[in-house]
Amino acid sequence: MDDLNRELARFHRYAEHMRTLVGEAQSKAPPRSEGTDSAEVVHVVLGPDGIPASIRVAMDWRQRTSPQNLRSAVIEACEAAMAERLGAWTRSLQQDGWQDRMDRVQAGLDGKSAPEPETGGLPPAFRRDPNRPPPRPVDQIAEDMIRAFDTLDDREARSADMATGIVTGSGTSGRLTVTVNPTGLESVTAEESWLAGRSGDTLTAAFENALAAAKADLKRAAQDPAPGSRTAMKDLFDETLALLNDASRLSE
Repeated sequence: MDDLNRELARFHRYAEHMRTLVGEAQSKAPPRSEGTDSAEVVHVVLGPDGIPASIRVAMDWRQRTSPQNLRSAVIEACEAAMAERLGAWTRSLQQDGWQDRMDRVQAGLDGKSAPEPETGGLPPAFRRDPNRPPPRPVDQIAEDMIRAFDTLDDREARSADMATGIVTGSGTSGRLTVTVNPTGLESVTAEESWLAGRSGDTLTAAFENALAAAKADLKRAAQDPAPGSRTAMKDLFDETLALLNDASRLSE
Protein backbone atom coordinates (compact mmCIF):
# COMPACT_ATOMS: atom_id res chain seq x y z
CA MET A 1 0.00 0.00 0.00
CA ASP A 2 2.93 2.38 0.57
CA ASP A 3 3.75 2.29 -3.13
CA LEU A 4 0.11 2.98 -4.01
CA ASN A 5 -0.05 5.89 -1.58
CA ARG A 6 3.12 7.39 -3.03
CA GLU A 7 1.72 7.07 -6.55
CA LEU A 8 -1.55 8.68 -5.49
CA ALA A 9 0.35 11.52 -3.83
CA ARG A 10 2.47 12.00 -6.95
CA PHE A 11 -0.65 12.00 -9.12
CA HIS A 12 -2.30 14.54 -6.82
CA ARG A 13 0.69 16.90 -7.02
CA TYR A 14 0.83 16.55 -10.79
CA ALA A 15 -2.91 17.26 -11.07
CA GLU A 16 -2.59 20.36 -8.88
CA HIS A 17 0.27 21.72 -10.99
CA MET A 18 -1.61 21.01 -14.20
CA ARG A 19 -4.72 22.73 -12.85
CA THR A 20 -2.63 25.79 -12.02
CA LEU A 21 -0.96 25.83 -15.42
CA VAL A 22 -4.26 25.46 -17.26
CA GLY A 23 -5.69 28.34 -15.23
CA GLU A 24 -2.67 30.48 -16.07
CA ALA A 25 -3.00 29.65 -19.76
CA GLN A 26 -6.68 30.53 -19.76
CA SER A 27 -5.96 33.85 -18.07
CA LYS A 28 -3.59 34.74 -20.92
CA ALA A 29 -6.25 34.24 -23.62
CA PRO A 30 -6.62 37.39 -25.76
CA PRO A 31 -9.78 39.29 -24.79
CA ARG A 32 -10.47 40.11 -28.43
CA SER A 33 -9.26 39.09 -31.87
CA GLU A 34 -10.45 40.03 -35.35
CA GLY A 35 -10.36 38.65 -38.87
CA THR A 36 -11.82 39.13 -42.33
CA ASP A 37 -12.16 36.99 -45.41
CA SER A 38 -9.92 37.65 -48.42
CA ALA A 39 -12.59 39.76 -50.15
CA GLU A 40 -13.30 41.71 -46.94
CA VAL A 41 -16.97 40.86 -47.15
CA VAL A 42 -17.22 39.58 -43.56
CA HIS A 43 -15.56 40.94 -40.43
CA VAL A 44 -15.53 38.72 -37.34
CA VAL A 45 -14.64 39.65 -33.77
CA LEU A 46 -13.94 36.80 -31.35
CA GLY A 47 -14.47 37.16 -27.62
CA PRO A 48 -12.12 35.87 -24.90
CA ASP A 49 -13.66 32.40 -25.19
CA GLY A 50 -13.00 32.16 -28.94
CA ILE A 51 -16.70 32.33 -29.82
CA PRO A 52 -17.69 35.10 -32.27
CA ALA A 53 -18.82 38.21 -30.44
CA SER A 54 -19.96 39.70 -33.74
CA ILE A 55 -20.20 38.80 -37.42
CA ARG A 56 -20.53 41.89 -39.59
CA VAL A 57 -21.41 41.73 -43.28
CA ALA A 58 -20.35 44.58 -45.59
CA MET A 59 -23.09 46.77 -47.04
CA ASP A 60 -21.93 46.03 -50.60
CA TRP A 61 -21.45 42.32 -50.03
CA ARG A 62 -23.44 41.36 -53.14
CA GLN A 63 -20.95 43.25 -55.30
CA ARG A 64 -18.06 41.30 -53.77
CA THR A 65 -19.41 37.77 -53.48
CA SER A 66 -22.48 35.62 -54.07
CA PRO A 67 -25.07 34.16 -51.69
CA GLN A 68 -23.55 30.75 -52.39
CA ASN A 69 -20.15 31.92 -51.12
CA LEU A 70 -21.24 34.05 -48.16
CA ARG A 71 -21.13 31.17 -45.69
CA SER A 72 -17.59 30.25 -46.69
CA ALA A 73 -16.64 33.92 -46.29
CA VAL A 74 -17.89 33.78 -42.69
CA ILE A 75 -15.85 30.65 -42.00
CA GLU A 76 -12.76 32.19 -43.61
CA ALA A 77 -13.10 35.33 -41.49
CA CYS A 78 -13.51 33.23 -38.34
CA GLU A 79 -10.41 31.22 -39.21
CA ALA A 80 -8.43 34.43 -39.73
CA ALA A 81 -9.59 35.74 -36.36
CA MET A 82 -8.72 32.44 -34.71
CA ALA A 83 -5.24 32.51 -36.25
CA GLU A 84 -4.73 35.98 -34.80
CA ARG A 85 -6.03 34.78 -31.44
CA LEU A 86 -3.74 31.75 -31.30
CA GLY A 87 -0.74 33.78 -32.39
CA ALA A 88 -1.28 36.40 -29.69
CA TRP A 89 -1.97 33.72 -27.10
CA THR A 90 1.19 31.81 -27.96
CA ARG A 91 3.34 34.93 -27.77
CA SER A 92 1.87 35.82 -24.38
CA LEU A 93 2.57 32.35 -22.98
CA GLN A 94 6.12 32.38 -24.35
CA GLN A 95 6.84 35.74 -22.75
CA ASP A 96 5.49 34.46 -19.45
CA GLY A 97 7.67 31.32 -19.50
CA TRP A 98 4.60 29.09 -19.35
CA GLN A 99 6.02 26.36 -21.58
CA ASP A 100 9.14 26.06 -19.42
CA ARG A 101 7.01 25.51 -16.34
CA MET A 102 4.92 22.95 -18.19
CA ASP A 103 8.07 21.08 -19.23
CA ARG A 104 9.35 21.03 -15.64
CA VAL A 105 6.07 19.67 -14.32
CA GLN A 106 5.95 16.96 -16.97
CA ALA A 107 9.55 16.03 -16.22
CA GLY A 108 8.86 15.93 -12.49
CA LEU A 109 11.51 18.61 -11.86
CA ASP A 110 9.35 21.49 -10.67
CA GLY A 111 11.06 23.00 -7.63
CA LYS A 112 7.69 23.94 -6.12
CA SER A 113 6.41 20.38 -6.07
CA ALA A 114 4.80 19.33 -2.84
CA PRO A 115 7.01 17.09 -0.64
CA GLU A 116 6.34 13.40 -0.27
CA PRO A 117 3.92 12.62 2.58
CA GLU A 118 5.81 12.00 5.82
CA THR A 119 3.23 9.54 7.08
CA GLY A 120 1.30 6.72 5.51
CA GLY A 121 -2.20 7.03 4.14
CA LEU A 122 -3.77 9.01 1.35
CA PRO A 123 -3.01 12.66 0.64
CA PRO A 124 -5.54 15.04 2.29
CA ALA A 125 -7.38 15.66 -0.99
CA PHE A 126 -8.10 11.93 -1.30
CA ARG A 127 -9.01 11.20 2.32
CA ARG A 128 -12.52 10.14 3.13
CA ASP A 129 -14.72 12.18 5.45
CA PRO A 130 -14.31 10.51 8.88
CA ASN A 131 -18.00 11.13 9.60
CA ARG A 132 -19.04 8.81 6.77
CA PRO A 133 -19.58 5.09 7.37
CA PRO A 134 -16.81 2.66 6.35
CA PRO A 135 -16.70 1.60 2.68
CA ARG A 136 -18.78 -1.35 1.54
CA PRO A 137 -17.31 -4.55 0.03
CA VAL A 138 -15.58 -4.30 -3.33
CA ASP A 139 -18.29 -6.13 -5.28
CA GLN A 140 -21.02 -3.75 -4.11
CA ILE A 141 -18.99 -0.67 -5.01
CA ALA A 142 -18.11 -2.11 -8.42
CA GLU A 143 -21.77 -2.85 -9.15
CA ASP A 144 -22.78 0.71 -8.28
CA MET A 145 -19.93 2.10 -10.38
CA ILE A 146 -21.11 0.16 -13.43
CA ARG A 147 -24.69 1.31 -12.89
CA ALA A 148 -23.60 4.95 -12.51
CA PHE A 149 -21.56 4.87 -15.72
CA ASP A 150 -24.48 3.26 -17.56
CA THR A 151 -26.69 6.12 -16.38
CA LEU A 152 -24.22 8.69 -17.68
CA ASP A 153 -24.04 6.86 -21.02
CA ASP A 154 -27.83 6.94 -21.31
CA ARG A 155 -27.92 10.69 -20.66
CA GLU A 156 -25.27 11.26 -23.31
CA ALA A 157 -27.14 9.17 -25.84
CA ARG A 158 -30.31 11.17 -25.21
CA SER A 159 -28.60 14.50 -25.64
CA ALA A 160 -25.35 14.11 -27.58
CA ASP A 161 -25.12 17.71 -28.70
CA MET A 162 -25.68 19.14 -25.23
CA ALA A 163 -23.17 16.65 -23.81
CA THR A 164 -20.48 17.82 -26.21
CA GLY A 165 -21.43 21.48 -25.84
CA ILE A 166 -22.40 21.92 -29.51
CA VAL A 167 -25.48 24.14 -29.89
CA THR A 168 -27.27 25.93 -32.72
CA GLY A 169 -28.98 29.31 -32.74
CA SER A 170 -31.04 30.96 -35.45
CA GLY A 171 -32.02 34.48 -36.42
CA THR A 172 -35.56 35.72 -35.93
CA SER A 173 -36.50 34.63 -39.45
CA GLY A 174 -35.18 31.11 -38.94
CA ARG A 175 -33.47 31.31 -42.33
CA LEU A 176 -29.95 31.68 -40.92
CA THR A 177 -28.33 29.57 -38.20
CA VAL A 178 -24.96 29.35 -36.50
CA THR A 179 -23.60 26.36 -34.63
CA VAL A 180 -21.01 26.91 -31.91
CA ASN A 181 -19.10 24.88 -29.36
CA PRO A 182 -17.47 26.17 -26.14
CA THR A 183 -14.35 27.27 -28.04
CA GLY A 184 -15.61 28.68 -31.32
CA LEU A 185 -17.78 28.54 -34.42
CA GLU A 186 -18.71 25.14 -35.86
CA SER A 187 -20.74 26.04 -38.93
CA VAL A 188 -23.15 28.44 -40.62
CA THR A 189 -26.26 27.56 -42.61
CA ALA A 190 -28.56 29.88 -44.55
CA GLU A 191 -31.10 29.78 -47.34
CA GLU A 192 -29.41 31.24 -50.39
CA SER A 193 -32.67 32.63 -51.79
CA TRP A 194 -33.22 34.49 -48.53
CA LEU A 195 -29.64 35.78 -48.43
CA ALA A 196 -29.89 37.19 -51.95
CA GLY A 197 -32.46 39.80 -50.99
CA ARG A 198 -30.91 40.95 -47.72
CA SER A 199 -28.70 43.94 -47.03
CA GLY A 200 -25.47 43.79 -45.07
CA ASP A 201 -27.13 45.39 -42.04
CA THR A 202 -29.98 42.87 -42.11
CA LEU A 203 -27.54 39.97 -42.26
CA THR A 204 -25.41 41.46 -39.49
CA ALA A 205 -28.51 41.69 -37.30
CA ALA A 206 -29.49 38.12 -38.19
CA PHE A 207 -26.04 36.88 -37.17
CA GLU A 208 -26.30 38.86 -33.93
CA ASN A 209 -29.63 37.20 -33.07
CA ALA A 210 -28.39 33.74 -34.02
CA LEU A 211 -25.23 34.12 -31.95
CA ALA A 212 -27.21 35.36 -28.95
CA ALA A 213 -29.53 32.34 -29.14
CA ALA A 214 -26.64 29.90 -29.51
CA LYS A 215 -24.72 31.44 -26.61
CA ALA A 216 -27.80 31.26 -24.39
CA ASP A 217 -28.15 27.54 -25.14
CA LEU A 218 -24.43 27.03 -24.59
CA LYS A 219 -24.69 28.70 -21.20
CA ARG A 220 -27.62 26.48 -20.25
CA ALA A 221 -25.69 23.40 -21.35
CA ALA A 222 -22.73 24.41 -19.20
CA GLN A 223 -25.00 24.99 -16.21
CA ASP A 224 -26.70 21.58 -16.45
CA PRO A 225 -25.10 20.03 -13.36
CA ALA A 226 -26.99 16.75 -13.17
CA PRO A 227 -26.44 17.05 -9.40
CA GLY A 228 -27.65 13.58 -8.50
CA SER A 229 -25.33 11.84 -10.95
CA ARG A 230 -22.30 13.92 -10.05
CA THR A 231 -22.83 13.56 -6.30
CA ALA A 232 -23.27 9.81 -6.63
CA MET A 233 -20.11 9.48 -8.72
CA LYS A 234 -18.11 11.55 -6.21
CA ASP A 235 -19.36 9.42 -3.31
CA LEU A 236 -18.41 6.24 -5.15
CA PHE A 237 -14.97 7.64 -5.96
CA ASP A 238 -14.39 8.61 -2.32
CA GLU A 239 -15.54 5.19 -1.17
CA THR A 240 -13.22 3.44 -3.62
CA LEU A 241 -10.21 5.45 -2.43
CA ALA A 242 -11.06 4.70 1.19
CA LEU A 243 -11.22 1.01 0.33
CA LEU A 244 -7.86 1.15 -1.44
CA ASN A 245 -6.36 2.67 1.69
CA ASP A 246 -7.51 -0.28 3.79
CA ALA A 247 -5.54 -3.33 2.66
CA SER A 248 -7.47 -5.68 4.94
CA ARG A 249 -10.76 -4.82 3.19
CA LEU A 250 -9.39 -5.64 -0.28
CA SER A 251 -9.17 -9.30 0.64
CA GLU A 252 -12.87 -9.54 1.48
